[in-house]
Amino acid sequence: MKFSNNYKKLSSFLFLMSFGIINAQENITYEQALEKAFQQNGTLKNSELISEYQEKLKASYLDIPQTEVSAQIGQINGIETDNSFSISQRFSFPTVYTKRKQMLDAEWNASVINQNLTKAQLTKEVSDVFYRILTLQEKKKVIEYISKLYSSFAEKASLRLKKGETNILEESTAEIQNEQAKTQLNMLENDLNIAKLQLQLLFQSEEKFQPISDKPIMNVNLQISEEMIQQHPELQYLNQQIKVNEAEAQLEKSKLLPDLLVGYTNQSMKNLNNNRFNAVQVGVGIPLFTKGQRALAKATKAKVAISENQYQLKEIELKNRFGQQINNYTNQLKIVDSYEQKQLPKSETILKTVQKQLEVGEIDYLNWVILTNQAVKTKVDYIDNLERLNQIGSELNFLLSK
Repeated sequence: MKFSNNYKKLSSFLFLMSFGIINAQENITYEQALEKAFQQNGTLKNSELISEYQEKLKASYLDIPQTEVSAQIGQINGIETDNSFSISQRFSFPTVYTKRKQMLDAEWNASVINQNLTKAQLTKEVSDVFYRILTLQEKKKVIEYISKLYSSFAEKASLRLKKGETNILEESTAEIQNEQAKTQLNMLENDLNIAKLQLQLLFQSEEKFQPISDKPIMNVNLQISEEMIQQHPELQYLNQQIKVNEAEAQLEKSKLLPDLLVGYTNQSMKNLNNNRFNAVQVGVGIPLFTKGQRALAKATKAKVAISENQYQLKEIELKNRFGQQINNYTNQLKIVDSYEQKQLPKSETILKTVQKQLEVGEIDYLNWVILTNQAVKTKVDYIDNLERLNQIGSELNFLLSK
């Protein structure tokens, strides 16, 4: 039928398109991934824009009210028509401008430190996704290998059943194992696609990337100490917030100082020989009703205490997390080492031995399945533990960010 032919053509076209997209993925190393994320990530870009905004805002410390200009004309001093004009300017006390500048400088410094914190968080996110893709790819190799074994096993079992050399139990076992391997492979492909989409999101890119590395294990510097936690961007940011709140408290306190006023007036007096007279005005705004401002100044002092408490809480939390992750990493490293030194070589020996025994008829199919599954499970468990090691390593690297 025409519809059937068109459907087949469309299916073939979509398959070739998807195959082309998969193969069009660009290889990328970990260092290149970080560089691309730093260049293109929207969250990091936003923190940079906030920092630029705060830098421009620093010039606003000298916020002087509008100059007042007024003029008069009429019978000011008698029956004669006179005119006058005056100009005046109010200022806050100079200390207010100094304190406002200090607060704006502190806020700008906080935005710069927040930019560093955002960068550290982005580094962790890229690390998590990048090395998850690498470990998933390693797991895929194992599942593909076992899928081929079970596919061959299923074909042979089906053939043996037709010849009457075996029973339905062996053939059913073979089919179940084969289908389970296919299901695992499909689930793994889905996990890989999701992880790669997460990487694209971090890059803010529509282009697909293929992470590559000599080994799927993250580098972690274990020459570390608790003192290094003090340099963490999150603690640095909270410490800077203390300075921001202290500067704000000083600013609100300075607003209790009197305002200043200067002015100039020029006026005609026709009753006095048509002369013009000048006057200079100097004034001070006395803060009589200060209850509201004093309450605000006290409230900002409370903000300082809050920010100091937040710093102490975060310091305790980071040190505690650091201690936990050091223990976790040391323990996980031992587990991975046990797999590499003992369990993986043994599982490889099992796979080779049972395969040879199956070929010469020294082992039945059911025992072959049991031993093969055991060996493959060891390989998969190793990769799962490797992924766990990378997750802990990523957390440690984040805790040691500067």
